Order: sequence, then structure tokens, then C-alpha cells
Amino acid sequence: MKKWIVIPIAAGVAGLSAVSVSAVYGSVGHTDGAEIMLGESVSYSQDDLQAAAETVLAKFRSDFKGCRLDTIYYSDTRNAKEPESAKYLTMTSDFYAHWLITGAGMPSGQHIGWKWKLEKNNEGEWIVHSCGY
Repeated sequence: MKKWIVIPIAAGVAGLSAVSVSAVYGSVGHTDGAEIMLGESVSYSQDDLQAAAETVLAKFRSDFKGCRLDTIYYSDTRNAKEPESAKYLTMTSDFYAHWLITGAGMPSGQHIGWKWKLEKNNEGEWIVHSCGY
């Protein structure tokens, strides 16, 4: 009789834990506490870099449900090595995807070096052109 009580209780605790994790991690991509490192640039003003970073943060919050952004950074040196660097501003990020909630459609765990290619639209606002490795 005791065996039958333990199994439903353990299943209930596991289910409650999954619901709790889903509620915390699953609704949005989390950017609170993300470190933003813009560095110096000869190509872009600090205002341009900050606006580009804000665009990435907004995209992460909306599209990377169940993930936590740890860092986002820009480097002129790295940007110059990217193909089509004259057309796109490339930022790099590191983030964590929770193992129970991978709303971004990717494997769970730490993702290092995720690239964000941004370009300006006709109104002069940054938009995310593409992202990935």
C-alpha cells in the first residue's frame, strides 16, 4: 500500500516542478541581468550600438521563450571579419536554454557565440536580419 502512495506523490511533485519552471522560464525570453558590452567603434556611435542592443533584447524576449540572455557584446574587430560587414552590424550573445522549456526550438544548455545580424530599415531603425551560429 505504501508503494502506491509514494508513486503518485512523486509524480505530483515532478509535475508541479515542471509547471513552476514553465511559468518562470516559459513565458518570455529573460533579459533582466544580461550584461551588455558595447565597446568602442569607429563604424557606429554609442547611440547606434545601444539601439541595436535594445533591438536584440526585444527580439530575444519575444522569440526565445524559456531562455535566459547572459551577455550581448559588440566588437569592431569581430564585426569586420563577418561577411557583408559593411551592410550588417553583427552582435554576439551567450544565453542559456532551460532543459524543460526550449521554446526557441533549440537544444537545452548554454549557447556561446550566437550571432545577431542587424540592419537599418528605411526609417533608420535597427531590425534583426538573422541570428544563429
